[in-house]
Amino acid sequence: MDLQFVSGRARSAPVLSRRATREERESELPVEAYPSLRTAAKLIGVSPSTLSRRGDVVRVSAANQERIPAGEVVRLAAIYRRARVSRVAAALVEHAGSAGAEAQELVGAEVDRALEQVPVFSASPDVGAFIIEARRRLPKGLAAQVEATLRRDVEMGHSTVGWAPEGD
Repeated sequence: MDLQFVSGRARSAPVLSRRATREERESELPVEAYPSLRTAAKLIGVSPSTLSRRGDVVRVSAANQERIPAGEVVRLAAIYRRARVSRVAAALVEHAGSAGAEAQELVGAEVDRALEQVPVFSASPDVGAFIIEARRRLPKGLAAQVEATLRRDVEMGHSTVGWAPEGD
């Protein structure tokens, strides 16, 4: 290795492992693998205008379209709760496959990081007590509807790990 002396000090070769700058990280973003605003809205289960009116939605430009980063779509799915977050996450990774294996891998990692931020709801004793009370006070059909709704909303398993599609 050649050492260069400048002002009496040795200068070594540049270090290869360093933290990427913001510009470098942005250039690595798989923008072509991100869904458009319309596609993101469809995945989440809301209208495109619902997303376009939100001021806090992160958007990236891709050619003549605005796209929504995968992590942002997961965040929005958790807010709107119209579709299971795990299903939205799986659909995002599948959608990214059309842009190539590397883009799919990057989107998958982004989705995993976003899923770590999504709270996982579990049936608390309060919900269980509410269901018991609903059974006691409501007509049988209505109590069953309340229970089904509550159990669906607090179902465990928002992770895409081990996810397999259910037969429709």
